[in-house]
Amino acid sequence: MHFRSSIPDCKGVNGVKGRVGIKWYKVKFDEISGFVSCQACYEDHILTSSFAAHLESAPPQPADDTWACDMAISFIQKEYDDKGKLNDWASFVAETKNGLFGLILCAACYCDQVIHTGEEPKWEAARQYTQSYDTKVLCGMGIFSIGIAMARAHETKDFQAFWTAVHKLSREKFCDDDGIEDGVWYTLLSDPIGFAVCAGCYVAIAEALGVSRFFVRKQGVPPGTKWLCCFNLAHPRLKRYMPRLLEMYFTLDPTSFDRFVSVHASIPVCGRDENVKNRHWCGWFDCTICPECYAEFAHHSPLAAKMELKSTFPEDSTMCEMYSARMRTLYKECSEASPLDLGPLLTYSVQRRMV
Repeated sequence: MHFRSSIPDCKGVNGVKGRVGIKWYKVKFDEISGFVSCQACYEDHILTSSFAAHLESAPPQPADDTWACDMAISFIQKEYDDKGKLNDWASFVAETKNGLFGLILCAACYCDQVIHTGEEPKWEAARQYTQSYDTKVLCGMGIFSIGIAMARAHETKDFQAFWTAVHKLSREKFCDDDGIEDGVWYTLLSDPIGFAVCAGCYVAIAEALGVSRFFVRKQGVPPGTKWLCCFNLAHPRLKRYMPRLLEMYFTLDPTSFDRFVSVHASIPVCGRDENVKNRHWCGWFDCTICPECYAEFAHHSPLAAKMELKSTFPEDSTMCEMYSARMRTLYKECSEASPLDLGPLLTYSVQRRMV
């Protein structure tokens, strides 16, 4: 009892940084890849069963890595107790793998991503799906965060990092295209307005790419809040975030990504040729410019000082004129004229609306 009292209590599924100094145990021979038990749960639960012989001390946890105890998951603890009474280790391994990961690949992605990597023994045929003709299954590689983690594993030849990412991801809410309600969110150190990454994408993208140091847990999110993760494929800005995220990954410098997000995350995406309501507008009554096109293009010109509309909120629906390459070229020509001449821009804009 005296020895147990000196061991830190389990930190649960939220995990703990390596710098805390928790001692960990893993399953021998990687039978359950990524499975770890903290020392407290090892003493309280693992040692109560003959299954303890299948575990061994895990390598030291890196100081900045977050590990979470799998024995804190009620499903796994129950499976451990039930299968331990039957001395059925094989069933515990199978059930725990299914409960932790639930990761399924289609045959094509298995061939592309797994074969010739040395990871083949960790996979098995999902016969309950291959023998079914009326079941739809999402291939794991269709999940953006898993695709990123797998690509990183191929690049570094470190597939243990992939399993760690999948293991952590399995505990988080799914990054749904419709958004996540009451999720755990992360943001950049500057906490830009409108930017949030779900916990699943944080562990499978930010941590997998080694850039988690540039993110922090987002504070003050009211209960019931539902957001769309900024790393979700359905997010309208993802295509523009990704090049800057990769730049941060290659350079380990968040400046460019942070600067872009700080400007664009809080403004709506340009509606292009659609009339939209409830937005602020810049430009002129005959040539309206949405906040996005103003921020990334129009405000750099001397014409910006002559605009009639400056973050004006009209009652009627309005269409942006400046998404068009032709309009941007004309805007640039008018701004370079001496003296400045708005005439051609406004005339063409009026004619364009009549088409």
